Amino acid sequence: MRDERAKTPGAANTIVRMLKLLLKFAVSEEWIEHSPAAGMELLKVGEWRAWTDEECKRFEARWAPGTMERRAYALAPASD
Repeated sequence: MRDERAKTPGAANTIVRMLKLLLKFAVSEEWIEHSPAAGMELLKVGEWRAWTDEECKRFEARWAPGTMERRAYALAPASD
């Protein structure tokens, strides 16, 4: 499942994290003896850069206050 999403490593890593959570729960409930996902590695993701002022203005123009996208944008940590 992870490797099928290798072109989108963020999505692939989300699958790995969810599998690890689910299988850890299965171990704690004694449904399985050990998690086969315990040793799975996350895929490397690229570097992220801060948006330029122009990119921020375009985003703000596109998404109105009150939308889910705008709330996520407002809650994102500011870069220095």
